[in-house]
Amino acid sequence: SMEVEDAGGWVLGVQRSHFLSALEMTVRNLRDKSLPVDADVEADPRAAKSPEPEHLDDPAVFDLIRSGNTAGVYLLESRGIKDLLTKLGPNDFNELVNVISLYRPAPLEGKLWQRYMENAEKKGKVFLPHHSLASHLEKTRGLLLYREQVREIIKAATALAGARAKRIETALQTAEAGGLFGARLDFIREAMENGIDEEHAQKIFDFLLHNFKFTYEKGFSCAQAYISYRTAFFKARHHDVYFAALLNCTSDVRERQKKYMEYLASVKKAVLPADADSSTMEYSAVPGGIRMPMNASGALNDSELEKVVAERGRNGPFTSLKVFLER
Repeated sequence: SMEVEDAGGWVLGVQRSHFLSALEMTVRNLRDKSLPVDADVEADPRAAKSPEPEHLDDPAVFDLIRSGNTAGVYLLESRGIKDLLTKLGPNDFNELVNVISLYRPAPLEGKLWQRYMENAEKKGKVFLPHHSLASHLEKTRGLLLYREQVREIIKAATALAGARAKRIETALQTAEAGGLFGARLDFIREAMENGIDEEHAQKIFDFLLHNFKFTYEKGFSCAQAYISYRTAFFKARHHDVYFAALLNCTSDVRERQKKYMEYLASVKKAVLPADADSSTMEYSAVPGGIRMPMNASGALNDSELEKVVAERGRNGPFTSLKVFLER
């Protein structure tokens, strides 16, 4: 990973989680016309053809995120991030990436979220050590949040690239006296060659040095925000299908099952008992709520229940207990 970063690339971590499994199951179930679906899908005929979000600026998704009603949304379930979402109120995908980045340990310790909120009221009139930084910090309201911004500023100020620019970045990161001394001289000299006076060159370098500890690779935050957006999209647009998938993908984690059941109860969403004529082997979205799976009662084992479901599929619903027992 160090070699990739040294070459200017992004290192992304991909973790298999119940959220990713739930996303996969939700898409599959929305496309499967043989399954019962909730009213949200019936009202949106595009869902069966293309259940994935077509863009990253759905107003319903950001209404949900800003409300802090983010149970079941990847990375946005904790009380702390919910508070931050309601305070900062992200309106688009870029702002969601920023909020996720502000919730990391170093920015939280430095209370950057307060400056981020205050700077919104200044409408771009944020004090910076040099006017050339404005374009690089515009999308983060004057804050240095990402390593990519550091690289952009070094290149813009000094016209350096490649190994020399990387040495300056490394010196800022390690903050070792020996490395910083040489990096500062190199930065100021090249900035002056590039038309920036010495005083402003020093201020830009000090700005990078003092704020580097808050920075992180933007690529990782973007990847996380994308999964957050997709899960929020399905919660906003296809609530029951998505939460049925979440329950299926957390069946072996009692705490999560309990949390999602409590959430569904809080929004008065019915979780219907298992039913021989409509339940499958999984939680499923049905008109009126979410139907529990056949094995919810524990009275029969899965292999026996699968035979019941198969028989119902071949010969139709069981019309009475007598018919059920006979068949």
